Amino acid sequence: MAEPNRSESIKVSVSLINRLKSEKFEDQYDLLRRVCHETGLSMGDLLYNRGCEYHSLSRHTLWHLLSEKFNWGPSRIMKETGRDHSTVIYGLDKVRKYIEDSENNLH
Repeated sequence: MAEPNRSESIKVSVSLINRLKSEKFEDQYDLLRRVCHETGLSMGDLLYNRGCEYHSLSRHTLWHLLSEKFNWGPSRIMKETGRDHSTVIYGLDKVRKYIEDSENNLH
């Protein structure tokens, strides 16, 4: 499967967040499995692959959903995913901006 370009990746991310925000998940692993299924990525690629923008944005989307659904802050996400605190903050901010931009384009 060809990786989506940046614009398509952002649309996929925002759409996924909008679809999953009202769903209930048993735990973070249930959410992780669902994000993997929806993005077509393996857990390893979603959590650890650093070379592709689609993988990174999908990972940041997961972090956003963990924050929203399970009240995980950046420190918890950092601890659970092994990422640097500033990387987690950057990823969360980036996804929030994409969501805001998407909402502003609807009006």
